[in-house]
Amino acid sequence: MTGPALTYVGGFAIAFLGGCAAMAQQLPPPESGDKTMNVRLVNGQVEMRDARDDTPVMLPKGVPLHQPKPASNSATPAISLQEQPNGFDLKYLYDNQSQLEQELGRMRLGVFTIGQQIDFYDFRWTGDMLHPDYANWVAPGYCYPGGVYSPVAVLGNDKYWIGISFHYPYLDYKHDIRMMVVSPGGDAARGEGGRGWLYEYRLSDWGDEVGFGKMAFSGKLPPKTKREYVISVRVVDKSSAWQRTLTPYRNFFRSTYQGVHYERDARPVAAEQIASMETVKPDNPFGFDFHPTKRPDLVGWDFVTSTLNQQTGWERMMVWMPGGAYQYSRDSEWYFTTPWESNGQMQRATEADHGFPRVAGNYKMGLWWSQSLLYSRSRDDLVGMNVNNERMVRTALAELDRAVAAGATMIGLDTFYHRTVPTWMHTQWLNMMRARHPRVTFVTEPITSDLVHRLSPTFLQCWSRRFPAQSEADLYPVKGPHYLADFLLPGHEIWGAYQYLAWSQFHGRQPTLEEVEQHMQSIAEKGFVPTMLTYQNPNTRGGFNAAESWDLTVPEDLRIPREDWKGDIYGINGPLGGNLNAPDRDSGNRNGEGGSGDKALAGAGATRQNAGGGSSSSSASRNSTAGPGAAGGSSSRSASSGQGVGGVSGGTTAKAAGLTPGEVSAAIKRAREMYAKKNQNTSRNAASNQKAPASQESSQAGVPAQPDPR
Repeated sequence: MTGPALTYVGGFAIAFLGGCAAMAQQLPPPESGDKTMNVRLVNGQVEMRDARDDTPVMLPKGVPLHQPKPASNSATPAISLQEQPNGFDLKYLYDNQSQLEQELGRMRLGVFTIGQQIDFYDFRWTGDMLHPDYANWVAPGYCYPGGVYSPVAVLGNDKYWIGISFHYPYLDYKHDIRMMVVSPGGDAARGEGGRGWLYEYRLSDWGDEVGFGKMAFSGKLPPKTKREYVISVRVVDKSSAWQRTLTPYRNFFRSTYQGVHYERDARPVAAEQIASMETVKPDNPFGFDFHPTKRPDLVGWDFVTSTLNQQTGWERMMVWMPGGAYQYSRDSEWYFTTPWESNGQMQRATEADHGFPRVAGNYKMGLWWSQSLLYSRSRDDLVGMNVNNERMVRTALAELDRAVAAGATMIGLDTFYHRTVPTWMHTQWLNMMRARHPRVTFVTEPITSDLVHRLSPTFLQCWSRRFPAQSEADLYPVKGPHYLADFLLPGHEIWGAYQYLAWSQFHGRQPTLEEVEQHMQSIAEKGFVPTMLTYQNPNTRGGFNAAESWDLTVPEDLRIPREDWKGDIYGINGPLGGNLNAPDRDSGNRNGEGGSGDKALAGAGATRQNAGGGSSSSSASRNSTAGPGAAGGSSSRSASSGQGVGGVSGGTTAKAAGLTPGEVSAAIKRAREMYAKKNQNTSRNAASNQKAPASQESSQAGVPAQPDPR
């Protein structure tokens, strides 16, 4: 196997090293400024020293810049080095002129001679600081775009911040990368500088990956194809802001994908749930639990919607399980608003005087789409969404049309997860839904990557990730703002959700409303939208709007001007090109299998908080009007109609969401026809089409393996 071809470009007189025009933005242009780092190639490896005192910052130590995957047909790139005043850029150019697909191997930087214990930002969540010590560090492998927000790393010691970023057009190449910081021993630990740290970008599966360290979609180089990848390294003094080391990535990202493509709403969200998995029974197939005898499938929606309207002091509301508790085993293709078509009482969900439009008149209302990417080809046969399958797209858009017809201007997208469906399909599907309903805001869950976050707000779990919690600190895993989102996408929106199962178990009681408000305040101060999945929602929201955290986390001279925050999604240069339309006819074609569901993450959403503080499944909340548990495991509610939220302007309706009355009627008619066709050989009785899964594990077992994204 021949080694990679290496080129060194000294000085700062070259703006781009070859490649096609489409790749030109990947390699940063030469930068100005005082020279603080001396960089050179030594035996095909990079050496970097402080130009001011010759301190070694990165030494070769036998670590090649590229390694082919063993025992495979691997590509060998041509590698070019471009020196920068405070670092360097490496360009990897692959050229596969063969007739066979090739593996891409891995790229390695090192060794960074910065001591035994380092500072390292963990960008899987919000950017918490870790302090790896090479005496006991077990290196995790983080994958992008499914496991970390951006393909970047920041590490340092008491003298330097070192920023490493990876530039590649993911939406074109359609594969993951795996990132890892390790401390190699052996020869790499000897000599000048002693033992240090190595950073790796893996483009191909190596065979030693496990769990979520394994790439969902490994990279391959098709025949007769050229591809370019760029790694940028920048070093600043520790007294400077670490964000300065990531400006090459921000420039690449925003020049390629622009900024946020939605209007941020900082107001907190009242979280409501109207059904639960634990109350699904043969005589309650939808699991509605507001009242045992006033269920929507029995008497219509009046009781539910009047109860929802009793929330005071809130301007936004998200309703979980609007069509009933999620069903893994089902006949319907989707399970969001399709259950509304099961009988005449349920069909009243879109009626202005009885259904969800009553709620949408008082709040900016959202409906949460459970397992939004899981499509049922038939009972117990769930697969992931495929945007190239017209049948899947057509029926999913019918679900969405019904939700908008009910007045929803926010749609929660549950388990919008990369290992279920690849991120490049996420962006296409979001763009299709946004083109169809441009006034609707979509909220993805769980916390997503920068690629998806630019198109939609996202949902961050702020409650304990350990149950039971071992310490008070476990109850509050989110320590600060989302640093990368603040740096890359000012004007972003992140819902900071908190529920109290672990909290109540740890403290042995339910929180007081004052404690809930304190938690809301803490979440808002970090820049997140408080979304409290509590048994009781406070009756006030004053002072709880999400802060503009980027004004605190990003140095003033690095902040993006407010007028440049937003991208133009419908413009000539926007991702939609100004002319994307969702298909408007149903071909009935069921060919083209989508991605699979992810077995490990096939949950029903955020965990619900019980009145007694015990653990249970499913999602969201109870409000302050909730009463004690009623017979049959459901919760009783006050029968009083209550008062709507006063002083809330701009009530939302289907018309406000972008649908004309004719479009609403057509959408409902089309959805009902689809439902009738799907169920023409089964009873219209709800119980015949719904059944409670025996357990989450058994229902997940039918989810097939991961798809080939190509």
